[in-house]
Amino acid sequence: MMKIAVASPDGVSISQHFGQSAGFIVFDVEGKEIKSSDWRVAGQSPHAAGICQQSGGQSHGSILEIINDCKIMLCGGMGAGAAQAVMQQGLQPLIIPGPGVAQEVLSRYLNGEVTASSSATCQCQHHQ
Repeated sequence: MMKIAVASPDGVSISQHFGQSAGFIVFDVEGKEIKSSDWRVAGQSPHAAGICQQSGGQSHGSILEIINDCKIMLCGGMGAGAAQAVMQQGLQPLIIPGPGVAQEVLSRYLNGEVTASSSATCQCQHHQ
């Protein structure tokens, strides 16, 4: 069984911006089947606190500690710094743009119905 984390602002939908995620929905997956899930609340990220410029964008690792048992992390978008932090934690970051219910997005990904990218795709101005 593999664990896949989906960044979420509310425990239901997929986050469109990794840094504004309130936590992660962690799914236990076997093959293409979702067996179970649980909600893990993350500490407040610099983005959510409105201080990302002050932190230098280097504190992503602290919110990733709660998913260190996962292999893949899905999100709607993230900057290059976050993508690097995800990889440094041993996770594979996969970007699936567009809104949606996390479980439905994961099911579509597992069934090959959506294409995921490992490239940072955040369009926020503070990443430029």
